[in-house]
Amino acid sequence: MKIEYMPDCSLDEIYQPVEIRVAFLSENDRQCHCFVKCKDFLSDILVHTFQDAPHVSVYKFNYDKREDEPLCLHTTRLLVEIPEDVDDSTIPRAVSLLNRLEQEMNVSLTTAKEVYGWKNRVFLFESDDVWQSSPTMISTYVSLIRFCAGNFDPNEGTIEEALRKGVEVQWREGEDDRETNLNNTDVRYIKEAIPVLMKLLTKDRISMAFDSFDYTDYDMRDVIHENCGLLSYAKGVTPWQRSQ
Repeated sequence: MKIEYMPDCSLDEIYQPVEIRVAFLSENDRQCHCFVKCKDFLSDILVHTFQDAPHVSVYKFNYDKREDEPLCLHTTRLLVEIPEDVDDSTIPRAVSLLNRLEQEMNVSLTTAKEVYGWKNRVFLFESDDVWQSSPTMISTYVSLIRFCAGNFDPNEGTIEEALRKGVEVQWREGEDDRETNLNNTDVRYIKEAIPVLMKLLTKDRISMAFDSFDYTDYDMRDVIHENCGLLSYAKGVTPWQRSQ
């Protein structure tokens, strides 16, 4: 499998302790945009793609479906770049965790395989299109993948117990240890979202999907980019939640 990669670009992104970067891949195996650390750029792309919002131009990131490589619409295809300091076990751990959740959601199961031709290790995740059905769902998807950089067993106990164990091994209250990736951003998101995660995945995802809720009434930068992610859902402040 030959991937047509895009050059790196310089973006205004916040610090990420676990610097796993991601990019959508087209149906024709072409990278749709440069690799990004901030998953909110993916939310912007989806609103633009599925609801014909204006092209994305946020924090030096640009994407226009009329000019750039289009997303695969029937499958979530995501390139996941793994830096040297992230253990190889992250990938099978992420697939196992996603598969457990997908079984509860009654959707097709995620697969991942290594692809080549890039300067760092890259894996192609292929999943049900439910993961790109709303900004919150793609945010959750990427957070779950990066969360699995921690050394825990995603098949131990119930799903909630496995998630709490993953938080336990990665989280140190009040610390900001960049050397050991403690207190990393996605662990905090998962920690906050555990009480409501299954409600999102099994119920609310339907009402907040693109074919049920219009995101085009909201500002791309101040609302879509900033208030549609997993943490915003956990806090009850996504546009869909505020509209209820």
